[in-house]
Amino acid sequence: MEDRVRSATRYVADEVHEVRPLVLPQVQPAARRWHPRRQWIVPLAAAAAVVAIAVAVVIVKDVRNSQQVPPASTASPQIPAYYVALNDASGQQSPDQVVVGDTFTGARLAMVSPPAHSSFVGITGAADDRTFVLGAQPFPYSPKWWPVEPRTWYLLRIAPGTDHPAQLARLPIPATPYGLEVTGTALSPDGSEFAVTLEPNETMNSGPEQLRIYSVSTGALLRTWTGPPSSQEWDGYLGRDNNTTLFWLADGHTLVFDYSAGGRVLDTTRPGHDLIADSRPTAWSMPFGTCSRPVVTSDGKTVAAACAAPTGSQALGGATGGNCSVAFTEYSTATGKPTRTLYQGGSCGTDSEILWISSSGDTVIGYLNRAGAEPGQSIPAVGVITQNKFRPLSFPLASGIPLPDGVAW
Repeated sequence: MEDRVRSATRYVADEVHEVRPLVLPQVQPAARRWHPRRQWIVPLAAAAAVVAIAVAVVIVKDVRNSQQVPPASTASPQIPAYYVALNDASGQQSPDQVVVGDTFTGARLAMVSPPAHSSFVGITGAADDRTFVLGAQPFPYSPKWWPVEPRTWYLLRIAPGTDHPAQLARLPIPATPYGLEVTGTALSPDGSEFAVTLEPNETMNSGPEQLRIYSVSTGALLRTWTGPPSSQEWDGYLGRDNNTTLFWLADGHTLVFDYSAGGRVLDTTRPGHDLIADSRPTAWSMPFGTCSRPVVTSDGKTVAAACAAPTGSQALGGATGGNCSVAFTEYSTATGKPTRTLYQGGSCGTDSEILWISSSGDTVIGYLNRAGAEPGQSIPAVGVITQNKFRPLSFPLASGIPLPDGVAW
């Protein structure tokens, strides 16, 4: 609605070239009384009527001609309308761009190229569905291990339906030092703070794990917490920096981060700099090989993951066979116990992931492999999962694209 009001204002400015003077009826001198506070009421009301009519006209016109508003039968007020995804159609021969797309129609709204001599490797978004932070690293890729290459950070603002649907700007946040791996990124709900977790590469460097918070506007380092390196990490996949291992809650000051296959909660308003002593553990833990990386709702009450169904005999990501299927399951962060299964289906023989979750936990956007027309055939799909139903989205999938870290809403 905010975008539409701006559009309406511009439309009025372009279309209303001249407003005739307001002609008032003659008032007999004997009956005339002076009301200094009323002299502007009639002109203001007339002007308001002109603006109201113009806004109504532009809204009707915009809805009729818009290519961005999905049909009412497919849209949901919970689901973000746009996404930003890494485009890896060319493999390692050229740097990765990012594509801005319509969640429901799959339409490509903008393609953003990285700065010269770099490639995009990570994405995280704010709660407004318009503000994103992109990570980039040097390109062509060096023979060194890619996770330890420095990351530089860019702010991407999208404005679908305008003449400039995507605007990219370098952030003043310092680049990460060589030798540190990016294990998680998260943009705060209001887009004002950027959190990143870093750990030394065990074969190249030594030192503590770090969680840093930067100001998006100034690039200043606001807080740092350090602790011993995690014994297990959900690593980035094929050149993608994690955006599902670090979460801001809706309150804007609480972070949930992955640590040793479990979760920890950090209140950033409290004093201290110890990553472990100043945070508290969650009740849930997601074992490697059985569940995908967990995602947390913005209220912090629910965690969800794609896990091997209890009746299956194969681990998620293991060999195909048996009667194994994937269950998109939710757990209570207070007790760690499962609360419901949103959907069960797909093949355990390939990775399945939760890419986005609504604040209530009622709806997720997930990635899975569905059965094809021929026996043994599986087809990757991204879709909306709710009430034990999977509704595919027109999401552009290319062979070999790892989605979990390569897309953000």
